[in-house]
Parts: sequence; structure tokens; C-alpha cells
Amino acid sequence: MPLTLENPKYREMFKKAKNIAEKYLEQKQKTLIVCHGDGDGVSSGVLTYIALWKHETPVEYIVTRELTPPILAQIKQKYKEEDCERIIFCDIGAGKEKEIEKQYMNYIILDHHEPQFKQSERHLNPIYHNINDLTECSGSVTAYLAIYHLYDEEFWKTRWGKWITALAVLGAVADLQNIKYGRLIGLNREILKFAKQIGAVEYKFDIGFYGRYTRPLPVAIAYHSPKLPEPLNDVSKCASWLKKQGLQLTEEKYNGTYWRRIIDLSEEEKQQLLETLEKYLKETVDSSDLQEYLESLKNEVYDIVVFEETELKEFSLDPREIATFLNSCTRQGDNETAFNLLFAAYDAVEKAAKHYKIYKGIIKEALEAVREGLIEPIQYRNFIFYNYGNLINEKTTGIIATNLLKQKISKQQKPHVVAALHTDPKMRGMLKISFRAPLNYQELKNKQGKQLNIGEFFQQLREKLKHEDPRTDGGGHKTAAAITIPTKQLKQVLEQLDKHLDQYTT
Repeated sequence: MPLTLENPKYREMFKKAKNIAEKYLEQKQKTLIVCHGDGDGVSSGVLTYIALWKHETPVEYIVTRELTPPILAQIKQKYKEEDCERIIFCDIGAGKEKEIEKQYMNYIILDHHEPQFKQSERHLNPIYHNINDLTECSGSVTAYLAIYHLYDEEFWKTRWGKWITALAVLGAVADLQNIKYGRLIGLNREILKFAKQIGAVEYKFDIGFYGRYTRPLPVAIAYHSPKLPEPLNDVSKCASWLKKQGLQLTEEKYNGTYWRRIIDLSEEEKQQLLETLEKYLKETVDSSDLQEYLESLKNEVYDIVVFEETELKEFSLDPREIATFLNSCTRQGDNETAFNLLFAAYDAVEKAAKHYKIYKGIIKEALEAVREGLIEPIQYRNFIFYNYGNLINEKTTGIIATNLLKQKISKQQKPHVVAALHTDPKMRGMLKISFRAPLNYQELKNKQGKQLNIGEFFQQLREKLKHEDPRTDGGGHKTAAAITIPTKQLKQVLEQLDKHLDQYTT
């Protein structure tokens, strides 16, 4: 059964995807894929790579987190050295189309970030079709819509067809597109349903704590929310409490004590756990917060079943956890391992496991630096700012801002802004700033009815500041965006951001 879309907006984007595929993708020209260095971006890049490779098209790739002038120069050099005839930007490039258009005659952009042009024949983007870029359509789903048209219906039932489709779902979950509603919606959901239909992905309503495959039960519960009442918010206390409730936490396995995870529980044990947690929360949590907590215990969970016969099965089939695996590679500069991980290559899985351990430590240390007062939050009217300087790698500013926001260390529902110095010698003297806002900020509008859009604001700021330093860069989504600026402009940029937010919060 082919992929069909009933919503007129989705059909319109699907039609544009088909047009791009027929005009610019069908030709078997040597291609350079440039993809964004996060879970959604790498998923987009790999699924496009596989689709072109199976289409008998020579293909190369580059993974990058930014398109600064030095990186654009590196991309151009690789394009020439590899004798490429076409370049495809996946989950990146929307805000840099002017520069891309100048440098390449044969380019395609498959992205869902804020576009620079109001329309473009070579650019597929949900924003052009009034489709929400944060909840309805990820970068991976955007790329999937284009490459889908390279093949007939039978291909999507093959192993590689299923693999490509699974990566589209993986990217959507990696991009946290399921967080606001507790499940994938919109175009993401249409691809999810198709993925289930062809046997690539399974999904169900279940205990939704992060770490279904990777975290022992008391760890998964304790890290679910920092607001959980004691003893649930402390690993050792939580373990003791669960034992008293009659839940089996360990078993003898692999010649030793094995801590059970959510996936190790039977359906009866899951039900017992849920009933036990619900009863305790009703007894201890304030009534105003109770519904939120009860709803957070269960949500839609996903399993990439096409990975079942691969090395990834030993780690996880949950796309949330695989996304963390990917990010642990790219944020430590190992883009090649991240890319190969989605081919489930044995060496890549082994390397990623090592990166993962280090990555968890990096995030933990960054959060502890705030708790212990080493990094002091600076209160602005409309956001909380953390300047890490050279204490962290600039590739981690976004994930640290997200974790600070999620853990509510400040106990305030304000956006969190994290800055760090660039580590690349070519970017010396530059500072990266990441902005992350609570979910309710996605609905904010000013008095004129314009929706808050920090990605667009950072793009405009970039254009104003580029004369100071051409390495200035910026863009992103409405409530999750980043900008790279000279360090001397930090005070000015933060003041302008605060002033810009005034019109949405007052």
C-alpha cells in the first residue's frame, strides 16, 4: 500500500517533494550530502545517502553543526575534490540559501528550520506549507518525502525500504517532535503509520520514562522528573521504596546481579508499577500538579524493529536512546561514527558506547556546575542566562540548555540561554549562544498576532552583525535556536534578545 496523505497541507508539500525528486533527484549525479550534526540531521543525511546509494548514485557526505564561512569553505573544497555535480543539504541550510545559491548551481535543501527566502523551487520545507516545524514535521520526514518518490511501492517493503522509513521516524523522535503532545502528530505521524504498516517501526501506549532499554528501573524513575516527591527522586531511596512495594528490581543473570529495566517487566508488573506510583502520587503531590504527573507516567513509545537483527539491539531499539547515542558522537566531534551508527556497523556501535559514557559525564558536570555555584545564572527580564565560557564544548550548549530547562534548576518557567566559547581555532574569539524555551512559548504571540520566532530573530541579528565579523551565524526554530557571535557583542545581543521578548511576554 503506497503512502497517502489526506490533509490538503500535507498533500501540497508531498506534491512539491515529488516535483523536487523528479526535477533534481532522479539524475544519477555524484552527490555531496551535508547534514546537520544532531539526531534529526544525521537521520536525514543517512536516509538520503541510502536512498541515493540504492538508486546507483555515487554519494559523499559531511556532518556539521553550523554553516559558518570556514565550514562553507570546507564543504566547497570537498565538493570540488570529489568531483561532485550536486549538493543536498539535510536538516540544515534553510537560513543560508542565499550563500548556497551563489556557490552551487545544482543544490537541494531538505530542511524544516526557518527559511531565508519566502519561496524556493529547490527547497522543501514544512514552513512553506504552514506546517508546524516543531511538532508536525522533522528534518528527517522532510527528506523522506523527497526521496520517497525515487522508488515504487515494492521497494518500501524491502529491508532497505524499511530501514530508510525507520530513520525518518528516528529523526522525528530525536528532534523531540513527540514531546508536546506525548506522541508524534502531523506529517510525522503519517510516516510513523506507514513505517508500522511495512514492518519498520512499532509503537504503543506504555510506561514512558526515558531509558526503557538502558536504565535500571529506579534510575529511570528518579531521573524522570526532578519535581517528583521523595523517595522517588533519589535513586537509592527509590530502589528501597520499590522493594518495599513488592517490585522485583534485580535477578540473577549473566553470572551476576542484573538490574531490571522497563523492557524486562511483564505487562502485569508494569500495571503493578503504574498503580503503585499513581497511588503514591495521589497521596503526596499537590492537586494542582497531580494531573500533569499522572499523565507523564504513560505516553506513546517507539521501537525501531528493523534494527532487531543488528548490533544496535544490544544497546536500544528506542529512538530516544539511539538519538542520545548519536548526539554523544557528534557533540564530541566524531561525526563519522554517528553516521555509521545508523548503518548499525559493529565498530560504530562499540565506539558510540564509549562516547555515550563520556557524554553523560559532560552533561552531569555542566548541570552540577550550576547547582554548586560555579556557573551563576544571570536573571534577565525574560530569560535566564548561563555563561560557561570554556568550561564546556560549544557543541553541547543546546543540550545543556534543554537539560537546565527540563530539570527546572531555577524553578522558573522562563527560557534558558547557554553560551560557550568556540573550540575550533578558526573560530577563536567567537561565542555560541543556544536558546531553549518551555513548550508553552510555542503559542506566544505579540499584540499584532505575530508568533514568537527566535530562529527568525537570530537570522535577522546575524545579518546586522556580519559586518563586525563574517563568522557570525544564526538561525533555528521558533523556540529552539542558536547564534554565533564575537565575544565582545555578548552584552549587546542579550539585551536585544531581552527587548525582543518583551513584546511577547508583557
